[in-house]
Amino acid sequence: MVYFALFQILIIVWLIELGEKAWSGSGSKDKNQKQSHEPSSGLPDEGEVMFVLNGTKMKRVESSSVLAAGYNNHTSTLYVKFTSGAVYEYEEVPRLEYLDFIYSDSPGKYVQDVLTLKYKAI
Repeated sequence: MVYFALFQILIIVWLIELGEKAWSGSGSKDKNQKQSHEPSSGLPDEGEVMFVLNGTKMKRVESSSVLAAGYNNHTSTLYVKFTSGAVYEYEEVPRLEYLDFIYSDSPGKYVQDVLTLKYKAI
């Protein structure tokens, strides 16, 4: 289990280093295509932006219990909105933990088994 988590972290770091080329295929762009001036994380889109909470984009999460999640890079705060309507803020969460949560097989179980045990929720 620990080796699998380390492997996931290494893959994420590798993808970040590759930047957009890892996700754009050949890297060539259509001449008529407008280029975005927004910075890219080099990662695939983590989900559809549903709303903004405390200046943080909340994105849809594929889960039966978690509706949306967002991460504030400046404060290291993870916001989780549940299908019940409750919103939890987890403080001092590393970005890699957020990515593990977003890409987990079961985000609801990840909240229960990892986030609630490791981080203070507001």
